[in-house]
Amino acid sequence: MERRTLVRVLVVVAIAIPILVEVLTFAGLMQFQLFGDGGDEPTPATPQPRRVAVGEELLPETPQRETLTDASLGTGSGQWTVTLTVQVENNGTTPYELRLEELTLGDGRTVPDGNTTRRLQPGETATVTARWRIPSGTTPHSVTVSAVRFDNDSGTPRTLTKRVHLAKIPVEGG
Repeated sequence: MERRTLVRVLVVVAIAIPILVEVLTFAGLMQFQLFGDGGDEPTPATPQPRRVAVGEELLPETPQRETLTDASLGTGSGQWTVTLTVQVENNGTTPYELRLEELTLGDGRTVPDGNTTRRLQPGETATVTARWRIPSGTTPHSVTVSAVRFDNDSGTPRTLTKRVHLAKIPVEGG
């Protein structure tokens, strides 16, 4: 092959390769704009926690039934009052106690206090009501609940503590 022909071929190749790369890049961009990225699978959503409303059980994983029977958010000047009432049925075979502990607000702050049932023997039912005073304008988000089972022989407590997310509680009063 002549030297002159070789130079011409190299010039054509040197010009053609960048043009080909640009054409392929442009075609890829157009395909993405017109047809998307080809990923038809939906993005998996973050699982939302179960929110307990009036009439629902706080701890469905225990043999005892802890049913939220009332939830209210009372307004007042300066502070509001959150009231939760839970009916506890000890359907288990060991003594049982339910503790409503701290309340977590929508902004992440926690409010201590709460209330507890007395120790319930198997077959007994009791109601526990807990009240928390919170800054006006804030909302309750969750309550920390502890279920305590007492061993029949030794009386040794076994505690399950769980944060229970609350459904929206209607504001009352004014």
